Amino acid sequence: MKNLLIAGLALAGLLGVFVACKNTPKAANTDQTAAYACPMHPEITGKAGDTCSKCGMNLEPVKADADATYACPMHPEITGKAGDKCSKCGMDLVRSDQPADHGKEGHKH
Repeated sequence: MKNLLIAGLALAGLLGVFVACKNTPKAANTDQTAAYACPMHPEITGKAGDTCSKCGMNLEPVKADADATYACPMHPEITGKAGDKCSKCGMDLVRSDQPADHGKEGHKH
C-alpha cells in the first residue's frame, strides 16, 4: 500500500511538471531585426505572441525607424540602434535627434 501511494505521488508530480512546461510562455530573443519588442526592455525582441524573458510582458509591434540614430547620454561618440547599450558605461542608447529628458519639466537656468 505504501509503494502504491509513493508511485501515485510520483506520477502526479511528473504530470504537474509536464503541464507546467507545456504552458510556459514562449521565450523571446534579442534579434534586432524582429518586428516585436518588450515595451520595458527594448533589447528583448521576437515575433507576435512572444513574451519578454525578463518581465513576462507581451511583446508589442515595433515601428521601423531605420534612419533614427541613437547615442549614449554620457558618451555621445558611442552610437548605435534602438536597444543597444553603450560599450563604455552600459547605459541604454537614446535617440540623438530628440532632446534628453532628465525628468525636470519646467526647470530653467
